[in-house]
Amino acid sequence: MMVRLAADELLGCDVQSRGIKLTDQYQLFAYLGQLVVEEVAARCKLAGIEGLVPCTPFGCVALIKKALGDDLSGKNAVIIGRSNIVGKPMASLLLKESCTVTIAHSRTVNLPDLCRTADILVAAVGRAEMVKGDWIKPGATLIDVGINRIDKPEGGSKLLGDVDFAEAAVKAGAITPVPGGVGPMTIACLLRNAVVAACHQNQVDTGL
Repeated sequence: MMVRLAADELLGCDVQSRGIKLTDQYQLFAYLGQLVVEEVAARCKLAGIEGLVPCTPFGCVALIKKALGDDLSGKNAVIIGRSNIVGKPMASLLLKESCTVTIAHSRTVNLPDLCRTADILVAAVGRAEMVKGDWIKPGATLIDVGINRIDKPEGGSKLLGDVDFAEAAVKAGAITPVPGGVGPMTIACLLRNAVVAACHQNQVDTGL
């Protein structure tokens, strides 16, 4: 049975009913805030002290563990995307969880075949519905990081992920929707990092 990994289910609340409107402006502020947090983390690393975990990859790992449990040892993970914001830190976090990790991208040879080997597939390439249903290993966990705004023929626009949700959901064991999956988790993890950073600055033990 396919599990829909929505952020409001993991966070234990209805995101919209709590007054959090995921508008473009809100997502822009979250993105800019994430860049600040990642800059702080990079400076901490250079100084030889523990930094903060990048928000989007941290949220993705939480979603993956919601589907597969806390022990990810030995899972085969494929990440489509090599950005410094998502792809590379995502690989580092999954390696820390003892996964076998492959970083791919839009120019990877035989990409569909590679994706079919993945127990965990993270799509962060920035191309609407690039990942098709026949790319998916049956029962795999899919994390769709992509947010692509596409014009509708009748006017207006809609948001699509990097995964063709309708096709992939038939084969996946768990899959994140767009919107409502990775985006709200990024915001939640950004707020967590802000609290952790403030506590560290004021020498308060967070326990996190």
